[in-house]
Amino acid sequence: MRQIAFICLASAMLISLSACGFIKSVHDQSSTSPYEPEALQIQFVSVQEDEEQVNALADLLAKELGIPVELTIVPNYNTAGKDIRSKKSDVVMMQPYDYVEANKLREATVILQPQLSIGNPKKNVTSLKGQVLFEKSSGFSSLQDLVGKTIATQEGKDVVQLGDLAKAGIDIQKDITLLGVDSDAQGIKAVKNGKADALFAVETVPAQGLVQLETENRIPTDAIAVRPDMTDEWQESIRQAFLSLGESKQGRQLMRTLFGHVGYVPADESDYDIIRQAQELVEP
Repeated sequence: MRQIAFICLASAMLISLSACGFIKSVHDQSSTSPYEPEALQIQFVSVQEDEEQVNALADLLAKELGIPVELTIVPNYNTAGKDIRSKKSDVVMMQPYDYVEANKLREATVILQPQLSIGNPKKNVTSLKGQVLFEKSSGFSSLQDLVGKTIATQEGKDVVQLGDLAKAGIDIQKDITLLGVDSDAQGIKAVKNGKADALFAVETVPAQGLVQLETENRIPTDAIAVRPDMTDEWQESIRQAFLSLGESKQGRQLMRTLFGHVGYVPADESDYDIIRQAQELVEP
């Protein structure tokens, strides 16, 4: 009996050790080394696509980073979002809502925010006032006047304004009707032809004769985000390379002409908390 017990104990130990080895093997296979780019793939969104200027900006960044840089311009944010998720791009420009969703899935990490020059007199900002635009004849004077109305909105982009409506006591699911549009221009057209009573926008959108009603919270500018598996050292190098663009006349001119940016500032996750808070208020 003593011999049988010893054999059973030895067998159990072998099984246990084998299992531990298997678990370690699986862990080793699933872990990856921190990413260090040998050439940097950057994808930004712009309606301007001057090849000479794009290449000049890429050359400035390459000089700062010491590796080749390929800067690609795309006309919308969807492509940039997909490419950072699939790791086809190392650095991308993302809308705030898209960034928060990607960060939630650990697919992107913000390093910078672009500065925009707005107002009269001009000042550099990293957040924008939210607005509701409507025809003067509508007579709206407060957010409560939107109850029972149809509002043109771009999916995800207007979550902060929706959150402000919810904070004002408006039930987003029951009290208003949302009309999906693909652009600010489409939203303005919907209001002018009577398909919508109002649209959500930000202060940089030309009102085109519509009346503006400000919402409560400011909306952060786009996120300049990197792959989350990139080393901290490379994230910092890229951050500093973009910050250096504002130190040269050529860099300032290129980023303003291509993207409307007047500079960049280091970004923190808390800069996008307003998006997360609004999501909690409006998403069922």
